[in-house]
Amino acid sequence: MPNPDSLPFAVSVEAQEWLSQVPLLPGKQPGFSCSPRYGLYKGDKLIEEFSKEHYVIAQTSSGAWESVDAVQVTIATREFWVTPDTVEKLRGRTLTVIQANVSREQQAPKIRAFLVAG
Repeated sequence: MPNPDSLPFAVSVEAQEWLSQVPLLPGKQPGFSCSPRYGLYKGDKLIEEFSKEHYVIAQTSSGAWESVDAVQVTIATREFWVTPDTVEKLRGRTLTVIQANVSREQQAPKIRAFLVAG
């Protein structure tokens, strides 16, 4: 299992803290993969949007992670599964956390945290 010093990407202190707070679900194991955008709909209306590449946490069984050839890495003393394509997208980059207003309504800001790579 690779440790943070052998990862082909860096992890900022903010991202380490954020990842250390990911809740553990019974019988599931956390991992992350790349997502091109985030959107939340209410009916057919888009109410939240983030149009930048970011990394999302998913929780599933170890067998499901293994079936997509994910590798387990340790970040912030926690184990996460990372898919091979995600490792390649992160190669030479630094994971960090940003805050973004995702609201589509200008008078009603909604701030969410996103794991991104720079």
